[in-house]
Amino acid sequence: MIRFRTALAVLLLAASLGCGKQPPFYRGDTAGGGKTPAVPGAERANATNCRVSSTVWCIVDTAVIDQPNLTLNPTARLLWFGRSGDSLSMDTNLGTVQTSIGSIVDSLHNNVSYFSGHLARDGAIMVWIDISDERGGTVPYMLRVAVESSNNAIPRRPTNLMSRLTLSPDRTRKFAEISVVPLSELHAGIDRSAWKVTPGTYKVVMTQDSLYEVCVLPCVSPDTVTLKTRQAVRWVY
Repeated sequence: MIRFRTALAVLLLAASLGCGKQPPFYRGDTAGGGKTPAVPGAERANATNCRVSSTVWCIVDTAVIDQPNLTLNPTARLLWFGRSGDSLSMDTNLGTVQTSIGSIVDSLHNNVSYFSGHLARDGAIMVWIDISDERGGTVPYMLRVAVESSNNAIPRRPTNLMSRLTLSPDRTRKFAEISVVPLSELHAGIDRSAWKVTPGTYKVVMTQDSLYEVCVLPCVSPDTVTLKTRQAVRWVY
């Protein structure tokens, strides 16, 4: 009994000493999606009070439980087109944020509500929002995206407009990778692997382009789709 009380006292003392300490965070590696230590209190945006500006986008969307894919929580998947040298920050007022170029987790390796990173190359970025199922099967949310660019002379800019794109494979290619590239970004020798995404449905944060090239990698027969605001497009391959 004495040993038990002593052990309990030690545990309570350790807990009291730990109160108020900020846990360490781990930032996703934007070069490959790994997790590396980051400084506590990493820079984050404020989605709750989002205000649109020349460098800030406020994306209003809805997360849903995807029955065909048997998701347990309301989720959303977005497609953002980034530029080499950009510093990208994302923050949601509900749920957690993960991206195809990395994520930030707390000391327990749980995903958090924001992401920030420096983009090493031009390309497509998949963004996943995951919200607790306690809020219901359909949950509106806000995603704030802030971009600091190292080259203000670049003409292509994201807009605050969204379209819906479904990449629908047949059974033999359900694990294929597809590149999605704004037509204005195409050039000789382009590395389409930087623009690759996986099959599924995306809310596309559109650039000033309305035409986008889609192609199964390695790209042999590219196709072109037209994306329009608040319209859905399905590309079957």
